[in-house]
Amino acid sequence: MNIYTFELKKLYSSIALWVLIILFLVFNIFLVVSSGDQYVDFIGETSHETDYVLNEDFYNRLSQVQASEMEIDCLEQLKLDTYQAEDVFDGYDVNEVGERYIEATGAPEKFAEIIRNKYSDLQREVDKKAESNEAMTLYFAGATYYMHQLLFKDLMGWLIVEGVLISALLVLLSIGYENSNKTENIVYSTKTGNEVS
Repeated sequence: MNIYTFELKKLYSSIALWVLIILFLVFNIFLVVSSGDQYVDFIGETSHETDYVLNEDFYNRLSQVQASEMEIDCLEQLKLDTYQAEDVFDGYDVNEVGERYIEATGAPEKFAEIIRNKYSDLQREVDKKAESNEAMTLYFAGATYYMHQLLFKDLMGWLIVEGVLISALLVLLSIGYENSNKTENIVYSTKTGNEVS
C-alpha cells in the first residue's frame, strides 16, 4: 500500500502539474466571465425582487420592477418570455408516446405490456409535475438554451479536454520520473521495484 502513496506523492510534487491546473483554472474562469450576458445578469438580479415561480404574484412584482435605460430592453424581453410561458406538463400524455414506440418497433405483446407499464409509471410522475406547476419557474427565461449551451457544450467540452491533458501529463510524469531523477538504475535493480525508501 505504501508504494501507491509514494507514487502519488511523486506525481503531486510536480510543479508542471500544478502550473497546468492553475492555467486551466484561469482559462475556465475567463470562459465563464467572458460569456456574461446582460439579459442573464438582469434575470438574476430581478429574480431577487420577483421570486422565481411564474404565478400571479410573480407577474404583479414584475410589473413593478424599475429598470434603468440600459435595462429596459431586458425588462421587456423578460416580460415577453414569461407571459408566453406555458406549463408543458399540463395535459401531456406520455402513454401515447409509449404506444407509438410499440407500433414503430412492432414489439411482441409481452414486451408491449412492459413498455405500457413503464410509461404508466412515467405518466404518474408527469401528472405530479403538472399538479405542482413544476415547469412554471423562471430559470433563465429566454436565455435558458444559451446557458445550457455554455455549460454543457462549451464549458464541459473544455473540462473533458483539460482532464485528458492532465491525465496524459500524469502518465508521462509517472513513466519518466525515475529517468529524470537519475534513480532509474537503482529502482529497476531492486526486488520490489519502486518501493525503495
